[in-house]
Amino acid sequence: MAPATVCGVAAAVVAPLWPFGATMLCWLGALPTLGIAWVARTCATVPGGTLPWLDGAPGALLLTALTVAVVVTGRWWLHQVSLHPVLALAGAITLLAFLAPTTALTWPPAGWRFVACDVGQGDGLVLATTPGHAVLVDAGPDPAAINSCLGRLHVTVLDSVVLSHFHADHVDGLPGALAGRDVGEILASPVREPPYQWREVARWAGARGIPIRDLYAGDHLAWSGVTAEVWWPARRIASGSVPNNASVVLAVRSGPVHLLLLGDVEREAAHAVLLELRRSPAMAAEAQSFDVVKAPHHGSANLDEAFMDAVRSPVAVISVGEGNDYGHPSAKALAVLRRNGSAVFRTDQRGDVAVVEEGGRVGVTWRGR
Repeated sequence: MAPATVCGVAAAVVAPLWPFGATMLCWLGALPTLGIAWVARTCATVPGGTLPWLDGAPGALLLTALTVAVVVTGRWWLHQVSLHPVLALAGAITLLAFLAPTTALTWPPAGWRFVACDVGQGDGLVLATTPGHAVLVDAGPDPAAINSCLGRLHVTVLDSVVLSHFHADHVDGLPGALAGRDVGEILASPVREPPYQWREVARWAGARGIPIRDLYAGDHLAWSGVTAEVWWPARRIASGSVPNNASVVLAVRSGPVHLLLLGDVEREAAHAVLLELRRSPAMAAEAQSFDVVKAPHHGSANLDEAFMDAVRSPVAVISVGEGNDYGHPSAKALAVLRRNGSAVFRTDQRGDVAVVEEGGRVGVTWRGR
């Protein structure tokens, strides 16, 4: 804090006499300020990490009054603690119990908007719509794992299932998601590769009479309380992994929560989306407002750093299997996310990860493993 404050005061003093020097001081002060901002943003994502507070002048006045009260009465409180240590300890425990976050003690957490299910090495993502209803984005590799996650969330109806692409770690769990649930439709990548997985999905859907519809960049999707813009695929990319680079990319709004779900896009597709961002003012503006980014391809190193810089967010979620054979998440992906100021939440470490709405704010909690 001190270097930032000193540089700020010095810049204010120097500015009338030497504007260039003041600018240099501001840049120097920005370095520790970025560190302070990163700590604040990271802590704010933890449930209970932020508390409701008055906005504007009333909030500032209240904070000032509390600060003055603490300074004026501080010695008296210390004296009381020394006289009554047991009562002071009991009071502190009571206060901590009152302030401690409780959303992770029950599942699903209150106000959940998005959950990355712990399905092992794969993706199984759930967007809440109405009570008992949800949209599922990918189904993971294991029917039992996704069925259990949806059961824990009390999801009995899937308004839609979105399959980002047809690799086994995204579609083989589909029978578990369909089991015992009403399903409105399946929305999927138009690149139907690998052929075997596509045929399996078509067979499972056909047995239940569930329609399948292809998604393309520019499509708009809407459910109760949730909307999504399809950012990709716009075309087939022959380089890299064709199925991965055909992944459906969704920019999702759920109440106050703004998410970007990147499937398994690799460097080539991510760069193509970046070019679209640069051509589209609407997409570029949206890219500045994401609260959560679901990292591409389980944290693979095969990413486009410029694209990840363009869609940076306070929270990054990585859906990844513990002890997987691919080295996911890679050190490179983690470094890029942290460089961009993202607090990283991994399903292999925290189990199911939930993004929740808390009084209009966005928080993150997890179920544990």
